[in-house]
Amino acid sequence: LLDFHRKIVTLRKNNPVLRTGSLEFLHNDYGILSYGRFDNLEKIAVLINNNHVNKKLTIPVWKIGVALNGKMELLIHTLSDDYSNESMKYDIVNGFLEITLAPHSSMILKEIS
Repeated sequence: LLDFHRKIVTLRKNNPVLRTGSLEFLHNDYGILSYGRFDNLEKIAVLINNNHVNKKLTIPVWKIGVALNGKMELLIHTLSDDYSNESMKYDIVNGFLEITLAPHSSMILKEIS
C-alpha cells in the first residue's frame, strides 16, 4: 500500500497537468467516471469503473485535445486488490479510446506522440 501511494504521488509530481490543467468530463454512467486533465502540452485521461462487472467504454478523448488518430500510454492501472504501472499503448481511432475496464478498477493514461 505504501508503494502504491508513493507511485501516485510521483505520478502527480511528474505530471503538472494533474494539478493545474483544465478539467473535462468525458464519459459518465452508472458506476463509471472518466475525465481528462489537459493543457497545451499534456493530455491525461482518468477512467474509473466502480461496478461489479467489466465495462467496455468508448471515451471521447478528442474533447481534451488528444490527436484524432494518436496514441495514449497507460501510466497506472489499479484493480480491487492490486495495481500495475506496466506501460501499455492504446490507439485512438477518430478521437475515441475504446477500452474495457475490469470491475472496481481505474486507469490513468497520457497522450504520447
